[in-house]
Amino acid sequence: MKYNKIIAGALSVALICGTSCALPSEGNVDTTFTSNASGSGTCGEKVTWTLKDDTLTISGTGPMTDFDSEMEALKSGGTKSPFKRYHEIEKIVIEEGVTTIGSRAFEDCKKLSEVTIPDGVISIGDEAFCDCPSISSLTLPDSVTSIGSCAFENSGLQAIVLPDGLTSIGKGAFYLSALESITLPDSVTSIDEAAFSSTSLTSITIPDSVTRISCDTFSYCSKLTSVTLPDSVTSIGEQAFLRCTSLTSFTVPSGVESIGERAFYGCLDLREIRGYTGSCAEACAKEYDIPFVAIDNTVSAPVTTIVSTTATTKPTTTTTVSTTTTTAPITTTTISTKTAESSTTTVATTTVTETTTVTTVPEKPDVSFGDPTGDGKIDAKDASFVLVEYAKLSTGGESELSDAEKSAADVNKDGKTDSKDASSILIYYAYVSTGGTDSIESYLGYGETPVTKTSK
Repeated sequence: MKYNKIIAGALSVALICGTSCALPSEGNVDTTFTSNASGSGTCGEKVTWTLKDDTLTISGTGPMTDFDSEMEALKSGGTKSPFKRYHEIEKIVIEEGVTTIGSRAFEDCKKLSEVTIPDGVISIGDEAFCDCPSISSLTLPDSVTSIGSCAFENSGLQAIVLPDGLTSIGKGAFYLSALESITLPDSVTSIDEAAFSSTSLTSITIPDSVTRISCDTFSYCSKLTSVTLPDSVTSIGEQAFLRCTSLTSFTVPSGVESIGERAFYGCLDLREIRGYTGSCAEACAKEYDIPFVAIDNTVSAPVTTIVSTTATTKPTTTTTVSTTTTTAPITTTTISTKTAESSTTTVATTTVTETTTVTTVPEKPDVSFGDPTGDGKIDAKDASFVLVEYAKLSTGGESELSDAEKSAADVNKDGKTDSKDASSILIYYAYVSTGGTDSIESYLGYGETPVTKTSK
């Protein structure tokens, strides 16, 4: 799943549909394929590159070029990274003077295992090291302040050292990577959607500088067992911990004012949610039928003066029924006490109530092309929906989707529901998130046919 990456076969789709587009260039370099691991060219206004044997050297001053995704390059005749055609790159040395690593610069360098980044580089571009399965560790210099969207998506990165000056981590920055551990510096203020989704993290501590856990931030982190949130966090986004199947306990700090839908959906081993009485944490625990553990230091209760009382407590009985509710009779005992100036009556009551739980099956929403969840939006939740189905099918499970849901999920129209469909949905989601207005059909090259909503 990629926010800005082409699905397989997009060029053939464009040709079949008769779409005319300029072929993308690959930077300032001879584009004739060569099996030799050597070459040179420019990758920025004042930045050049040289490849000798298996080592790529980036030299010069200023920023590298931000290269286009293949989809955008195909549509607009933009510039692709010149390094995608060299399959033998194992080592990259970026020399001092270079200030940025361009978007998609080293995407799909399958053999890349060693990268040297000098002090002075301030940003890692979108998808810069996406699909680099051989890179396992990396140290970023103190000068880096931002990591772009999908920068290390689907990479082999297991460990990374982040600098103290880092402030932002982009959408899907480490999505589907092999990341096992990470320490977030206190300088980080922004962690965007799905930043650590589907990684191998086992624990995470969020610094006090962060105020929001974005949607899908840790979704599908099946090995995550420990999460520490600071009191500075005020909201936990939708699906933030979706299907974190190894979580057994979760503590919601006092500052959290809202918890998004499906935040803990599919956390099958979550045995308790800890938080403050009357808070959204307690409401969330009730919603998911998970035991709530109050961590308050005091217990709130009405202030009452009682002269004499006898209290009888009967266990609460919870009964699941389909149409009827029963309430036991109320027994009232009155106790009177007289003083020289006034008469005070204190009433002690024993109330027996049978709580009724009624299960309501919600009406199935409408679905449409690219929106299999039927919430009227095409976003990361739809991609997650597709990936859950793909994972089930990949492990021999049977699909439980309706024909309408399958049709809505199969955006590349190959008759299958798989990761390519999820990739396309996220590509389109990134496009509309930055102001794009084309329909998903038009964006993927299927024309301007209006979307007809179909009930599940």
